[in-house]
Amino acid sequence: MAIGVEALPLTFVAHALAAAAAVMVLVWNLYYRGGLAWEATNKSLIFNLHPVLMLIGLIIIGGEAIMSYKSLPLKKEVKKVIHLVLHAIAIILGSVGIAAAFKNHNESNIANLYSLHSWLGISIISLYGFQAELESIRQHKHEKIKNEEAQMQKAMEQKKAAIDAQNQKKVLEITEKADKHRSNNTLPMKCFGICTD
Repeated sequence: MAIGVEALPLTFVAHALAAAAAVMVLVWNLYYRGGLAWEATNKSLIFNLHPVLMLIGLIIIGGEAIMSYKSLPLKKEVKKVIHLVLHAIAIILGSVGIAAAFKNHNESNIANLYSLHSWLGISIISLYGFQAELESIRQHKHEKIKNEEAQMQKAMEQKKAAIDAQNQKKVLEITEKADKHRSNNTLPMKCFGICTD
């Protein structure tokens, strides 16, 4: 059984925690670990990009993507686009964060994927991307079904319009024959539903 709680007020708590985490990780990497760099002789500066990008990308922006879908007071289509864009940014930042870890290991002659942390990280970002791909496939199938339903509805309406036109034509023919016989004061030869002369 669900509890009826407004999503928007809870997002403020999540935003505050995300901002605090981002500030702490940035202070840790910029002040205590010497900064951030993609190219440097001090290879730990390259690795410093990894925790910053993973936190900001997958945790904060990925979390924003999830919260935006439920908390923003916008139309569903707009919320879906915001949700998609934020997840795309999260995957890109996460991928660059992983690339920074590999770059640091390769330039420092450290083996890649030697810890449980690294294997879990690769698994998580792979599942994150796999989930996005599955959603894309599901969305494509949903659009295809909607298009097929629209085509079937259109075909049914056209068929109904053709039957209605055919019935209208028959009624008009019968009315004309009846008017002809009334004006001549004659009766048709046979009359079993549809009168013929």
